[in-house]
Amino acid sequence: MSRKILSLLFIFGFSIAVIAKTTTPAFDLAPLNQATAKYRSAKMVQVDVEKTVKSELTGREAKYKGVIYLSSGMFRMVNSEPDKSVLVFDGSTIWNEQAASADFPGPVQVTKSRLSGKSKSQALFANLLTKDPVTKNFKVMNVKKENGTTIYEGRPLNTELNVQSMSLKIATSSKLVTEISYTDDIGNLTVMKFKNPQFKKSIDKKMFQYKPPKGAQVNEL
Repeated sequence: MSRKILSLLFIFGFSIAVIAKTTTPAFDLAPLNQATAKYRSAKMVQVDVEKTVKSELTGREAKYKGVIYLSSGMFRMVNSEPDKSVLVFDGSTIWNEQAASADFPGPVQVTKSRLSGKSKSQALFANLLTKDPVTKNFKVMNVKKENGTTIYEGRPLNTELNVQSMSLKIATSSKLVTEISYTDDIGNLTVMKFKNPQFKKSIDKKMFQYKPPKGAQVNEL
């Protein structure tokens, strides 16, 4: 092969490498890192939440309102609407307490499940905010700015989360997380909107402990 051809191949290969390098987006992760660092540095975070779950199969939406307490990957979510319920994750076990309604009277229903499979997606937002850096579990695919927020869109680095995609919104000025949404492995969309965060200097350990109330019907998954 002549030197001329070798030179052309070298130039062609070098050009492709340069194009690939220059077209790879360099995302600004500073707002993301600054915001999540604020949550991780607090002993405990208390925040109001509005949660919406939309079923891919039926198109129906279920809406919940309540308060979330977060600390080092653990969480407690107390829903006040539409029905009273409690969801607690102590780091290894998820407890879901559902009070009886007027239409369906009976004992309190409690579900106990270990952190595995689909239950990992329930603990996802707690890990994102108070435990692991976002980039440990997700690859940032896109960053955009709109209406005073910076939106990070990512995909999971492993399949254990049972999540297809994730979006995290940060208020550009305050560096507070205002929304986390994700699509699970069967297409259901969960959106959590956060308001009125309070960063605590101490942790109330009882918030992340759970004991079923007397007379409750407990089911293990």
